[in-house]
Amino acid sequence: EGVTDYRVYGKMFDPNTCEVVIGESKDNVVEAIRMCEEQGLKGIIGIVDADFWHTQSKIPSLPKTLFVTDYHDLECMILHSKAFDYVFLEYGDPGKLARYERQVGKKLIQWMLENVARLGYLRRLSLEKDLDLRFSSFNFSDFVDVHTLEVLEDKMIKVILFESRKHNE
Repeated sequence: EGVTDYRVYGKMFDPNTCEVVIGESKDNVVEAIRMCEEQGLKGIIGIVDADFWHTQSKIPSLPKTLFVTDYHDLECMILHSKAFDYVFLEYGDPGKLARYERQVGKKLIQWMLENVARLGYLRRLSLEKDLDLRFSSFNFSDFVDVHTLEVLEDKMIKVILFESRKHNE
């Protein structure tokens, strides 16, 4: 769908035999793949993030050659894979990690997922209730405690409302 996806998926395909195109949005990719299938074009696939489809009761009818990520997005796929562990093995300090996990009482990945879920819940609420909240132009450092990596909910809500120009509502 986007630039980040392109940088990752683009490395998985041979550029001599495949062209990877950024779709800019899930809707664009779904529509493009639908059109290609209707025209009988072969050898074309689409890849889109699941976003909230896995949590919705009704998933839209999708083209056969459209692949949906197993998790919310590419970043969540990485967090649920061995890739996250490999990065820590390469760049992390095992002693610091062990101290941190004792401090918070959980594995780092579990702690991170539980905390970032708070942001996900707010994003889903915005979609379900058509609140039109904006989630793309803020700094996580505005509402994440740098020592514990805890999402500070009150600050997060204020930042999201401010960035969404809804601080008076």
